[in-house]
Amino acid sequence: MPDRIPALIDARAERALTDELARMILADVAPEEMPLYELTAEEYFADPRAVLAPPDRDEALGFGLELAMLTPFVILVAQKVLQSLATAVAESAVERAATSMTGYLRQLLGLGNRSPAQQPVALTREQAARVREVARATAITAGVNEATAALIADATVGALATGR
Repeated sequence: MPDRIPALIDARAERALTDELARMILADVAPEEMPLYELTAEEYFADPRAVLAPPDRDEALGFGLELAMLTPFVILVAQKVLQSLATAVAESAVERAATSMTGYLRQLLGLGNRSPAQQPVALTREQAARVREVARATAITAGVNEATAALIADATVGALATGR
């Protein structure tokens, strides 16, 4: 079976996207195959290699005609294109997220320049509670006693809240 789109998309969504793109392509390149799309797609997804394998030249279909459908190849192309797009989008999103995350964290810590239009970033109560718990648990795991761990956790939340 061909590779899958990165795990950001579940198999059902991947299949739906592949079908959508394949139908768009097929409508342009072989519209006469559209009525057989569902059947061909089911066969393709059940065993892509068997469907993509060239027909046995000794086997004639029906009235001695060979059936050379484009649909399986269109589905394969649609899958590969979507995989490529998904990978590119995921890589781009990771790059943008890293840049955004760094900027967000710098703002949260009160570092760097802030334009007048930028609103200060603040933790929600839930985020502050989570930060406090992570800080406390980390300190305790590292061997700090409970009272000191609580002090460190409170100071961590305080530093994020005040930006200093």
